[in-house]
Amino acid sequence: MTTTEQTNAIEGAPAVPAAEPTIAETVGATDGPPSLAVRMENVDVDRLTEHEGNAREDVEASVTGDVQFLASVKTVGVRFPLKVKEHTDGRLEVIAGHRRLCAARLTGRTRVPCFIVQADAGKEAHDYIDMLLENVYRKNFTPAEHALALFRANRSGTARPVLSQITGMKPAELKTAITAGSLSQQTRAAVAAYEWDFTQLAALKPLDDDPEAVARVAAQVRKGGDFAHAINVEVVAREQAREQLRRHQALMDKLKANGVKVIDLSTPGMVALDRLADRRNRQLTPDTHADCPGHRALRPRPDDDAVRYVCADPKANDHRPYTAPTPKTDPASGTGTATASPSGVSADPAKAAAEAAAQALLKEGRLAWKAATLTRTQWLRTYLTRKTLPDNAFRFVTQQHITCANPLSRWFGNPRAKLLADLLSMPIGSELATIEARTATAPAKRQMVIQLAVLAAAHERAIDVEQDVWRWGQLGGEVARAAAAGWLTFLGTIGYPLSAVERALAERRNYTGRDEDTNKTGAQPTTSPSSADAPPADADPQASPPADEHTPAPGDDVPATDAPAPEPTTAEPSGPEQPATPTPAETDAPDADAAAATAPVAGTNKPPRSRARRPRRTVDTDQAARAA
Repeated sequence: MTTTEQTNAIEGAPAVPAAEPTIAETVGATDGPPSLAVRMENVDVDRLTEHEGNAREDVEASVTGDVQFLASVKTVGVRFPLKVKEHTDGRLEVIAGHRRLCAARLTGRTRVPCFIVQADAGKEAHDYIDMLLENVYRKNFTPAEHALALFRANRSGTARPVLSQITGMKPAELKTAITAGSLSQQTRAAVAAYEWDFTQLAALKPLDDDPEAVARVAAQVRKGGDFAHAINVEVVAREQAREQLRRHQALMDKLKANGVKVIDLSTPGMVALDRLADRRNRQLTPDTHADCPGHRALRPRPDDDAVRYVCADPKANDHRPYTAPTPKTDPASGTGTATASPSGVSADPAKAAAEAAAQALLKEGRLAWKAATLTRTQWLRTYLTRKTLPDNAFRFVTQQHITCANPLSRWFGNPRAKLLADLLSMPIGSELATIEARTATAPAKRQMVIQLAVLAAAHERAIDVEQDVWRWGQLGGEVARAAAAGWLTFLGTIGYPLSAVERALAERRNYTGRDEDTNKTGAQPTTSPSSADAPPADADPQASPPADEHTPAPGDDVPATDAPAPEPTTAEPSGPEQPATPTPAETDAPDADAAAATAPVAGTNKPPRSRARRPRRTVDTDQAARAA
């Protein structure tokens, strides 16, 4: 009977082709490989004995600690035959497959498939060569290959519950792995050099159709950047681009509804309205020019919300070049006051280049900061599942309560249940009463973690409402910046990997760009991307688990970046005794005080009070930092 016939004759045994001679079987051969009798049988586990010279001495320990391996053998049995040597006395000795045999016994399997060869006297060395070939020179799956195998098994018809039983993986972990396995071949090839786990690979799914974005993520990680932040930069940028396209389309629809014709920049003969005037040299505006037959709008760029109006034929519509008023002459110096060009662009090329570079850095910084905020929230959501806190976290919480830090005082005045519920992995929309009820029975040490969650929500809310808080050198908002810098510095000490823009604020310096040295020594601890995303060792098993992926999947809501919020009209006080900063009405209108001084006090017959204008109080950043 042939090997294939013997295999098929065994009930339930998989079809196995005729085995090729192993190196052990050809060692010492001079006239070609020897002819060996190999047969396959399903053998009772009680008939099998371990090889007395097995190099793996901790077989049972290695098997009992491999939960997924045991779950697989328990579910589907041993699928790969053991190699067994049959002695002349009928004894069957295992050469390769000791872990499979041990797992079968531990899970109650009574029979295992085996390749059986006859013992060759004087060739014991071949046994050890086979052990080497099976265990030492075998390369395990990379996470990407593992995920691909799971994805293809699922796509081929194996249901997820069955895969979960076979592999011993939890449903959430299996779902993430299958998502990671669904990446395109191009994306897998781009990240083949990185040993990223299932969660990191699955986070690339929203970028699967953008090889350049995947390459940028890989480049940032290669330079030492945090994986989660690099992913979120791309995710936020894509959402901003989608939002910009929506605004662009809405703008085009509005122009069409208003009957404004749109032309391209290359249209000959057109002139911008700010360079044209009527017969009385009054500069034309979109409103005054709306009824002109030549009224047109330049086609806006997709990344620009501004509409620039032109006249298609100024000469035919009796327009003439606008002449700016003569600059006023300073009698003392005899020089005139410089005026800006009609287009609003600096005439100095060097100054124009500097302004363009500053705008580009501002745009990049806002993108980096928004991505950092998303990354920070995801990290905190995982960190706050802990049962206890490190010692420095106890000190931080205590100091924040003693000093009543600015973000904390604002929180107590107007708490935000939604943000706190998100950080504690509770259902979005939970009320404060619900949060209080769900946390009331937590152990005392866990209560301290919840207090840190309240502080985190207070600081993150304060950071969110302050415009461009990441710009350390910006005038105004010094107290909020100092508090944010202190908060980020603390997060760095408990393991959060600060991004470049966050590290610049923590070190109280200006941000110079995303490509600044990521490995610079500072507030950022040395943390690998994979370990940064891993749950803490003492994570609370009773706490609600965080999301499967750190990065939103396609279709999830990602906050879009709109125009920045207006600067607050009052500065945040650093203490009870600090007076409020004057409002714009006081600082921008010099005649407001004079008008108030000549008006009677409302509701009385008292004469107006005479008061001198007080200078605006400035906040020392070092003092603000200490207060925060």
